[in-house]
Amino acid sequence: MGIKINVTPYPRFVRTSSHLIPNPYWMAGFVSGEGCFYVGVKKSPNYKTGYQVVLEFSVSQHSRDEQLLIGFISFFGCGKFNSNSRASHEGGNL
Repeated sequence: MGIKINVTPYPRFVRTSSHLIPNPYWMAGFVSGEGCFYVGVKKSPNYKTGYQVVLEFSVSQHSRDEQLLIGFISFFGCGKFNSNSRASHEGGNL
């Protein structure tokens, strides 16, 4: 005996390229909830100190928000988009 749930789909707002990122404050709020800053140190003989500092900023979202992630690259003027195809519900990251 399963539970039946009556769910009415609600049309999802789709951001267009003209208003992907409204302003820097929106970006700061979005990243504080959905982003990650990473600083790592690893041994590397290619550097005078013997160590390399690795700086990384990443944001992961559902595949339906691919255009938003690509818009981040334009906003920051750098970056790359990686699509995650391990599962159909997962998207990509920047």
